[in-house]
Amino acid sequence: MPFITCFRNRFNCKDQEPVNDGVEFSNLMRYAEEIARLRGNEGIIDLQRASLRSIQSYHIIAAYLDAEYQKPDPINVLKDFGIRDTFKKLIDRDGASTDIKIKLGRDTILPTVWNESSLVKTIGVIGENRRCGEFLQSDNHRVIWWIPLHIGWVTNGNHSLAQGILNACGELVPSEVYDLSELYHHARYDGYRFVCIKSGKALGVPRYREFGWAFELGRLIGDTADSVAP
Repeated sequence: MPFITCFRNRFNCKDQEPVNDGVEFSNLMRYAEEIARLRGNEGIIDLQRASLRSIQSYHIIAAYLDAEYQKPDPINVLKDFGIRDTFKKLIDRDGASTDIKIKLGRDTILPTVWNESSLVKTIGVIGENRRCGEFLQSDNHRVIWWIPLHIGWVTNGNHSLAQGILNACGELVPSEVYDLSELYHHARYDGYRFVCIKSGKALGVPRYREFGWAFELGRLIGDTADSVAP
């Protein structure tokens, strides 16, 4: 099976429930609980990054892999996360925070390479000793940062941000910061969908299961902040 077909089968089937999602999620959380006990928040944050890396890679490479230019749809922050509108009010907007610096070579932001004219024009020009030099943030680069999920949702500047990621260079201040901590009292991810803790009713299915994984890993950050093993 062609590589691009495998990629699309993995990331574009939104209406089917993969039979192994629950098993993979259970395995992930089993390891996560041990990591949280032994390594604390830093270990969980690394696990969040590892969980989301394949989505980041797909949204950067996919447009290059097909002659018909079948690009993936850019990620829409709240729609693709999978929580119904009635629960969005529980997400606390902190506004812009100069205390948070996102490192493009380390932290998870999710740009989508989509503009056909930019597929060639923007690649290979940002980085040390390259024509445009190191990545520098401008007003064109806008990222919404979610804590404690540690996901940066890109709303502008997709192509140059992708170049910063590929060359592990540069950092930026998020344009907005949202704290989802209150949402943990009302919703949980069960391996396939978000459900209401109180009623058990389904709240929605994330576009990518890894968004649910990052959410539940974020719950451990709050639960284990003061319980790291020596």
